[in-house]
Amino acid sequence: MKVSLLDRSRTRLHEPDAEALHGSVARAVHAERVGYDRFWVAEHHGDSAAHVTISLDVLVADDDSSARRLALPEAWAMARSRQTGGVPAAGARRGRRGRPAVGPGGAAGGEPAGLGHDREPRQRAATPRPAGGVDGADEVMSSASTYDREALAESDELLLELLA
Repeated sequence: MKVSLLDRSRTRLHEPDAEALHGSVARAVHAERVGYDRFWVAEHHGDSAAHVTISLDVLVADDDSSARRLALPEAWAMARSRQTGGVPAAGARRGRRGRPAVGPGGAAGGEPAGLGHDREPRQRAATPRPAGGVDGADEVMSSASTYDREALAESDELLLELLA
């Protein structure tokens, strides 16, 4: 399975627009150094609400109906969560294809995504299943929504570790 990054070359207030491109180039160099297969750059128009994401780091699907068909229950459970690294535990309930049954904004067992039984945010690393062969995917594309370039580099490395 290939792992690639999508960078949106975000401009920042009080910085020249060219700085965004310098940041994209630096991220591409870092991505290649740590082992990503591909690096993509897209224009950023300020509204990414049409995309379903995991912890704002992994692009899962372009819309809700596509996300529902994925054989990645953690991805769907996290689709509505804004908590980085918060992955709800997979419960015993099973849906189609024998995977845990989860829904938008809800983890297995009815708890909102990203919250534990004590209703506190859960911080733990995801253990993604290989997408290849499960739903026919042969590539995972990561995207991010942060202006903190250091945190972005750390997140890129962590995701690659989790998927390796």
